[in-house]
Parts: sequence; structure tokens; C-alpha cells
Amino acid sequence: MILAEIVTVGDELLDGRVLDTNARKIALFLADRGIQVARHLSIGDREGEIARAILEAAGRCDLVITTGGLGPTEDDRTRHAVAAATGADLAFHEDVFARIEALFRARGMPVPASNRLQALFPAGAEVLENGAGSAPGFAVRLGRARVLSAPGVPSELDWMLRESIDRWIRERGLDGEAPRIERFRLSGLSESAMQDLLDGAGQRPAGLVVRDRVDAGEIDLELVLPPPRDASRWAMLDGLVKALEGEFGESIVSRDGTTLVEALVRKLVALGRTLSVAESCTGGLIGHLITEVPGASAVFVEGTVAYSNPAKVRSLGVPEELLAAHGAVSEEVVKAMARGALERTGSDFALATSGILGPGGATPGKPVGLVWTALAGREPGFGPVRAWRREFPGPRSAKKVFAAKHALDRLRRALLAARG
Repeated sequence: MILAEIVTVGDELLDGRVLDTNARKIALFLADRGIQVARHLSIGDREGEIARAILEAAGRCDLVITTGGLGPTEDDRTRHAVAAATGADLAFHEDVFARIEALFRARGMPVPASNRLQALFPAGAEVLENGAGSAPGFAVRLGRARVLSAPGVPSELDWMLRESIDRWIRERGLDGEAPRIERFRLSGLSESAMQDLLDGAGQRPAGLVVRDRVDAGEIDLELVLPPPRDASRWAMLDGLVKALEGEFGESIVSRDGTTLVEALVRKLVALGRTLSVAESCTGGLIGHLITEVPGASAVFVEGTVAYSNPAKVRSLGVPEELLAAHGAVSEEVVKAMARGALERTGSDFALATSGILGPGGATPGKPVGLVWTALAGREPGFGPVRAWRREFPGPRSAKKVFAAKHALDRLRRALLAARG
């Protein structure tokens, strides 16, 4: 089994300015390739401490991956630290700098002199391509270990993991027998309810690792069965997965990590149907989430943020007497909002939200966190406008996300029920 350690570099990771998501994605990347991660370490922008951390890690494991500290500024010290750890000088690579120059020219920008720093590597290092930015990575030997350094910009690290780092690891035979991983992306289910269903789903094979992560109203669940491959263990996992598919039912968004919004947009595209939204408390978040998905232009017609009562009347045709009788946060008004969006945009479906996100605004019978959601549709047999009352916990920003995801999930479930 190949052992690895991850060293993430940057003062911003230590003082809380930036959340270290790179360590997580590297760990998942390595686990999928049968490489065991023994330690994560975050360290500041101090060359001596970085060099010492790399030396110590290299003495314990086979592979050390660092991120951060490869930029063009004076606090980017990782290349210097690796050179110090290996006892090598830094060497300038003309071909790498020529690529950096071409990158800036393509953007119509002059090349800052400081970017020459990004063409410096420990002597003898293998340069690793970075197709998403100006800072290449590199790999060196340190004793029995390999040290692999990548930039800390998440989008650049993503590209390198997927392309150059993956290729580098496979070409050197550092990948092992990968575990079997069964994934469930769930929506509309609490973490505790998910755990109860998992606990009651049947026997688990020996060594099974269960990983779950709550992601803004959705749950990522992974069942990880490490090698060695064994027919009885694999068969037992097959049985558990089949049982969970039945227990989770319509709460399953995908089995491949596809998110709720991605799955919904793909479903609408496949059906050739369109959507409009009428938002009050969610303030345009539903429209934003939809338009973050490539291809959404084929299905998303229009979004209306009607925050005030006059806007609901003017933009969506909500009757004033309805607002006076029931208030903006009510089943009657949210249904009228959905109908208005459907009629005025010509879309096939319309979602609407209205709620009290707080901290003030509560009235008798209408607490902070109350959100009404409505769904209207033109499909034959779809029926009248549907509405749901929910109370969401947490701070204002969390309630907003939960309400938006709840609305999208209601449409996803309605499409499943109507079309299968």
C-alpha cells in the first residue's frame, strides 16, 4: 500500500481567511487510486518550516503532495523550500517561461517580471503541466519518497489532479487497487433520517467505510469497500446498495455525484420542458442556482424577484385583496405567484417562494423560518397548483439556501412522479 501525506501551504489557511478545501479533494483523489493518506498538515508561508515539514513527511511515507506557495509573489516559498529540503539549486526553465509569456499575450496583458519566479524549479525536477493557470507544478525525489508540488488555486489544482498528476501517478505505478465506491446524492432527507435508513438496510460487509457530507440541503453518501476484492464481500455490498435504493426512493438525486440542480436541469432538457420562477424570500437564488448549470438556457425562461407586495401585484398579477386577506407569506399568495409566473412567461412549469427569513417579521402563526413554496404546471394531468409549508432552521443565509433547494426538489420529485 502506497502511503501519502498532504501539506497545504499558506498563512491564509492558518488564520481562517481561507477554508482548506484542497486537502479534501487531494485525499479523495488519492483514495480513489488506492493510495492511503496518513496525514494532513497545513503550514504557513515560512520557507524553513515548509522544508522541515516536507523532510519529515518524506521520511514517513512514499508520496508527499504539497499545494500552495507557487505563485509569483515574495510569500510564495514552496519551490525554495523543496529545493532546500532536497539540497538542490533552483534552475530557470526557458521553455516554461515562454509558455507563461504566451499565456499573458493571449490575454492582451504584459508579462510582469515577477512571473519569472514561476519558471524556477529545483534542479532535476520534473515539470507538471498546469492547463488552467500560469504556475506549473513539479515533482522531485527525496529519499524513498516522491514530492509533488501543485498550485493552491482550487481550479488549477482541479485541472492538474484530473490531467497531469493523475497521468504522472499512473505512469510510475504508484496507484494501487482502488476501493469499490458506491455513491448516493440525496435530497429532501435529513442526515439523521438517512442514518436510520442506512442502519436498517441490512448487513454490511467487513471493512466497509461509510462517508457522508451535508451540502446545503443535500447529502453526499459514499459506501467505500477497500480491497482486496472478495466475491462474498462484493455480493453483500450489492445487497446493501439494492436495499438502500428501495429505502431512499425518490430522495435519490443521482448515483454519480450529480447535484440536485444539475439533475433537474438535465431532466427538463431531456423532457423538452421549460421553467420560470417567482421569488420573494429567496431573492433570486433559485434562478442563480439554475443558471450556474451549463445548458440551463435551454430550459430557464425567466426569473422574477417580487420582494415587495406592490411588486407581487405589478409583476405577477397577485390580487391586492389576496395579500390583504392572507399576507404575503401564505399558501394563497404563493400559489397566485406561481400561477402568475406560469401565465406571464409561457413556461411549462413555475416555482414560487415566499417566507420569513428573520431575524424579525414573525407574527402569530407565522414564525421566523416559515417558507411557502408553490409549483404550477401546464402538463396534462398535472393538476392544480401545489403548495408546501416548511419551517427552516439556522441563520438567514442558511434558510435562504434550504428554501431554494426545497423548491427545486419539489419540481424534481413532481417530474419523477409524472414521468418516471
